Amino acid sequence: METAPTDLVLQKNLPGLKSVVLKGFGPDPGLPWWWKQIQPDPGLCDLTVKHLAYRNKRSSKEIGALELPLFLATMLPVYLRLRREYDYIFTFECSLTSFAMAFWQTVLLDRKPRHVILQFIMREKTASVSSRLKYALMKWMFSSVHLAVCSARAECDYYREAFGWSAGKVAYVPYHASATVELPPPGSDRGYLFAAGRTFRDFPTMIAAVEPTAHETVIVASRSVARVPANAPHIRLFEDIPLAEFSKLLEGARVVVVPLQDRRISTGQVVILHAMALGKPLIVTRTSGSADYIDDGRNGLLVPPSDPEALRRAIDRLMSDAALRERLGQAARQTVLQKHLPHHYTQMVRLTLLERQKSQPS
Repeated sequence: METAPTDLVLQKNLPGLKSVVLKGFGPDPGLPWWWKQIQPDPGLCDLTVKHLAYRNKRSSKEIGALELPLFLATMLPVYLRLRREYDYIFTFECSLTSFAMAFWQTVLLDRKPRHVILQFIMREKTASVSSRLKYALMKWMFSSVHLAVCSARAECDYYREAFGWSAGKVAYVPYHASATVELPPPGSDRGYLFAAGRTFRDFPTMIAAVEPTAHETVIVASRSVARVPANAPHIRLFEDIPLAEFSKLLEGARVVVVPLQDRRISTGQVVILHAMALGKPLIVTRTSGSADYIDDGRNGLLVPPSDPEALRRAIDRLMSDAALRERLGQAARQTVLQKHLPHHYTQMVRLTLLERQKSQPS
């Protein structure tokens, strides 16, 4: 399923500087999974790993709204210690750690260390009062952020508009695969379609496309977003399964479908890149979250949003053409190996920061 790191990363990975990673809440699991994978990056400098703890919480989800003032107060001395030692603070998404670092920098009118939010993502602004108030608060809080790194080009444009940011405050860096790059064993193709995900998936279009067909289909999602008709026994739905079972189902797929809602924020890259790393042929909805990763006809197939007929034609085409599946799957895997590994991500983030440093020297 789609997961994102909640770690706080503090790096000095520009020339001549050291780096440290401060991980998120919960028991210390040791080195993160991506640790060895970023070692090929020659630009890393003396990178170390530390752990962040808050009142024995196992995750930020255990911190309720009423506890936020205490959490922010606890994070102030943490921030002040980090300020004395580091030049850059890296956080992930709009996590509580991101909020805490941005909050204190904004309140203290402080811009050092430079705060960079990786994989920045927020739900799109709506006309509701709560959404407008949230965006107003976030605009104030994130005013101190040095750089927001997004996973799609169109998404960068959206946040520039939504927050009134300058062009240099947000940047696109292609996301990285979070799965193993080992190919599935021979004979793992068990002949079914596979789709999965939780965030802004268009499972109604997916189900409408495969319901009239005989294609065996496996969907990993909640029933609230993927309602399978009772008269469609060839469509199986799995909920809340362990990661090992999810990976096994993905490895056994003949074709992977990533049906996405048409939104300006980016979603779907985790499953897309996981499948690509495994050499799986993909059919993906053409949205801001997929257009930067799928080259239509070369390493996957793109279909229009909310179009079950177009999706059905793409499925029938790919399920019946073994040569096309092989070609797309091989190209997808090569795309990951050449551009979407963790050390590619750290290289691109560093280059982006160097360019921003040139345009805005201290």
